[in-house]
Amino acid sequence: MIAGRLISWAAAQHGQRPSLVFRDRSHSHLEVEARSNRFAQALIALGLQPGERLAVLLENSVESLDSLFGAEKAALTYVALNARHTLAEHLEILADAQASAVLVGPGFGEVASALAAAAGGKLPALRHVLGVGGVTPGVADFGAACAAAAAEAPAIEIGPQHLVRIAYTSGTTGKPKGVAYTQARLQARL
Repeated sequence: MIAGRLISWAAAQHGQRPSLVFRDRSHSHLEVEARSNRFAQALIALGLQPGERLAVLLENSVESLDSLFGAEKAALTYVALNARHTLAEHLEILADAQASAVLVGPGFGEVASALAAAAGGKLPALRHVLGVGGVTPGVADFGAACAAAAAEAPAIEIGPQHLVRIAYTSGTTGKPKGVAYTQARLQARL
């Protein structure tokens, strides 16, 4: 199956019709498609390979949707981080998930700096700390990378056993635990 197939289908079917309204701006299906394609292409340009983990720490935003669809199109495993977690909890989850990259939004500058400092040490798999909506020292400006990336969808095939997402529990009875979702499991839920 081609990654991001439903988003591409919606863009072909509905074109300029509104797909997403966030705050005071409407985004067409074609815009959502192009944004997620650019996001995926920028991830691939970093050297991230299918199956690697992208952790995301964003408030509700257009970029949060870009990251979800873009990670799928780049055949990465999406790991959502909880904005309410402490730095220690983020470090535990990132280590457990073996995240290769983490995307951090505005308002999380201190966390981004701490994650950049932990890359290669406490977080041996972490190679990229990326920021959108504001640049923090030691954090790459991923918004600029996306703006410069190609708007065409990457032609990446994923199979039914591809690990699409790891969702972590809240940890109310202990440490947060990762729940794995394959392509087949997500399709069965639709």
